[in-house]
Amino acid sequence: MIKNLFFSFIFTLLTISALAPVRAQVISADFEAPELKENAKYAQNFNPGNYDSKILYDCISDVIDYARHKYYYLEPLKHHRLFDSVAGMQATYQAMKNMKTDINLAPYKTTFYRLKKYGLSHRGIELVTRAKAHAGTKEYSYFDLSMELIMPLLKNAKLSAQLLDKQYSYVGIAVESDEFMRMMYASIILGNDRTFQEYKSNPFDKRSVITKGKGGLDYYDESVCRKCINDNSLELLSTMISVDNDGDVYLEYNDAKALKRMIGRDGDAIALDFILMSQYECNDMGVDNDKIFRGTVTKPIYYDKILKANEIADKSNRIKALIAKVPESIDLSEDFFINVLVLKNKKVVCRTIYKKGITAHNVKSSEKVNFLVDDVTITNPGEWVPVAEKDVIEVIIPYTTPGKNSYKLEEIEPFIAEKEKEYPAFEVNQIEIISSPSIEQLSNQTILRNMQRGGESIIKVLKSKYPNVQFTNTTADSWESFKAEINNDQDYYYLGLMTKEEVIRSLRERNNELAKELEEEYLSKQRYIKIVMHVNYLIDGNNEQEFVLYKFNQALSEDNLPMAIAIQKYIIRQIEYQRYRNFQVDRLVIEETKQNIPFLTNQLYMSYYPLEKPTEEITSKAQTILNLDPRNQISIFNHCVATALVQIPENTTEIAKKQSDIDKLYTLDAIPKDRVNNLNIEFQVLVLEYLKNAPQNSEHTTLSTNTFAKIKEIRNPVMDSWEAAYKLAKIFIDGGDYDYAIDIMTPFIDNSRVSDDFIFAYVSLTGHKEEYFMSSLFTKAIKIAKERDARFLCVVLDKLTPCIYDNAEVREIICDFCR
Repeated sequence: MIKNLFFSFIFTLLTISALAPVRAQVISADFEAPELKENAKYAQNFNPGNYDSKILYDCISDVIDYARHKYYYLEPLKHHRLFDSVAGMQATYQAMKNMKTDINLAPYKTTFYRLKKYGLSHRGIELVTRAKAHAGTKEYSYFDLSMELIMPLLKNAKLSAQLLDKQYSYVGIAVESDEFMRMMYASIILGNDRTFQEYKSNPFDKRSVITKGKGGLDYYDESVCRKCINDNSLELLSTMISVDNDGDVYLEYNDAKALKRMIGRDGDAIALDFILMSQYECNDMGVDNDKIFRGTVTKPIYYDKILKANEIADKSNRIKALIAKVPESIDLSEDFFINVLVLKNKKVVCRTIYKKGITAHNVKSSEKVNFLVDDVTITNPGEWVPVAEKDVIEVIIPYTTPGKNSYKLEEIEPFIAEKEKEYPAFEVNQIEIISSPSIEQLSNQTILRNMQRGGESIIKVLKSKYPNVQFTNTTADSWESFKAEINNDQDYYYLGLMTKEEVIRSLRERNNELAKELEEEYLSKQRYIKIVMHVNYLIDGNNEQEFVLYKFNQALSEDNLPMAIAIQKYIIRQIEYQRYRNFQVDRLVIEETKQNIPFLTNQLYMSYYPLEKPTEEITSKAQTILNLDPRNQISIFNHCVATALVQIPENTTEIAKKQSDIDKLYTLDAIPKDRVNNLNIEFQVLVLEYLKNAPQNSEHTTLSTNTFAKIKEIRNPVMDSWEAAYKLAKIFIDGGDYDYAIDIMTPFIDNSRVSDDFIFAYVSLTGHKEEYFMSSLFTKAIKIAKERDARFLCVVLDKLTPCIYDNAEVREIICDFCR
């Protein structure tokens, strides 16, 4: 990932930082639509007592579409009678009350319930507005009224963001006048394909793979979620999740502190949503759009639990934790995928993080300068692909209601759920229900029978949660636990020296006087029902990384160089795809010989890839490889990268020497010029960092001028072409700011001259997030890409989240061309 320092410099160099405050302002506050104003139909005078509702509808719709295209290049919104019906309900109510409001009468008080009334899902929003129905003696056209209705929305930061939100592709509009025709009240409903309820899950279907109800989660709440909704670092969560062959789900990341900043605040958590690919069959979609999730969702997973389950014992700040198990409803032989739900306040779903397949090829842009790999010196035979502990967990349910002998699942589940938070994912094999009365109740048969029946009741309700588990129901004697606790009490320790019968008599003497004294501290705590779960922890049994390490070392030791280079290339791909986040590169056993330079070079590449900049150790290894063959051009380049970027230069003499070494790289025919450019611009960043603290003098002033001139020579910051936009976008893609990269590229999406790589990069970008893949931008890009190269489009789409199927037009294209 590009360094923060690099980003800071790039923002300054390209004058992009000035855009930040503009983004924070309401960009649509001065909106105008001159073409619509000149439209003959819309220029007609509006009379609230006798007007054409279709002209008004079309005018409002066109004003909205005009604004959405002007600011975000969006296609016109589609219309549907159900959306209009929902809008009509609220417009009529506002007119009747002569008041702008999005609240109605029960049972349709909120937009949520009005959408449900017309068979839609909750995934829609409503904007309400009002305007004067006339302007007195002044001219007042359909366009004027439409602008009066829409401008209050466009001038408001929150409302304009909603009206212009990219994810919406459908609109419903209704306008009504008040009784005296003084005001016009409007309701605007926005939604997308997910607003339609094509499939409704059956809570009584035991075969359903969709969690019943809300799964303990709550709907999006802007007041709760606003602090995390634009946090780009959360997009990394989907890359941290992996599933092994045993169905164990791991979270792996190389920076536990960074992970804590993402999801470690009070109330923060994640939940995993397991979705079967069969739910996205072309002709039989099985996704309930009214759910917060798409499939089987886990309970909230907190940072503390992740940290507790960390299997990495060293102090490296890395984390690898077993956080879940593939649900029993999903067979491991089935195709499935996982969405990561970001939770606030323990249960409010604020973000859904999807699988990503972002690619941007053939971009000559400035980015973190990686070493070169050597995949040409040795010809490989083709692509190479690599073809539980027991425990007892006790859940204590206090027995606080005398005579209670019946339990409901909702009474039991919170205790189990709380206990589950303390343990990694497990599979339950057997459950014991043990009822424990307090010591003075041991001879009370009525209490014992009630507790026994209570245990039977718990077994009955738990069988629905654990259908294939063996249960037993017994009663425990609390005498030993009582003695263990009372022995530590300086006032009552003597009771521990007595027999059980003597203690019971003592407790009952003088109208239970002693029992009353001990009730709160001891006896009440002795009364409980214990659920004892015998479990198997779900531990990874097969380690792919260990396997490829073994295969590589075996091939190289047997002098099978083509096989060794093929395996090493596979390892490199996995590191680049971030599948191997903690790969132990140093365990590749490679002898330092001239013959092994390709392997040593690639090992150096892998060691450096996850780092932000070269270290002294990396620089030393680069020097060692170069010493084996000082004329090897790849080694020369890699050594220059290491020495140039290892640290900020200390003086102008060092700068001049390193700049000279970089300039010589342009004469090496085996080294691509763009790679040298990347190194060059990154070195300029370090030069500017040096100048920040250097004393002001003529030498440094000249150096500063030359440095900026060199940067401008290497890359033109003016976005006057799609090529320039693509270059700049690539920088932000590498920095993880996909939203900004999309903003840079979107103005050029209709340009017929953009390259196929540009189009497919844009498809992969807009496919990473619901805001985009449900939008018309994604649909348009898919249609363009299909015309460019339908086959490759299928390859790109296969790397994205299957949730893109929720976009109906995209689903139709995929089903026609890719399946």
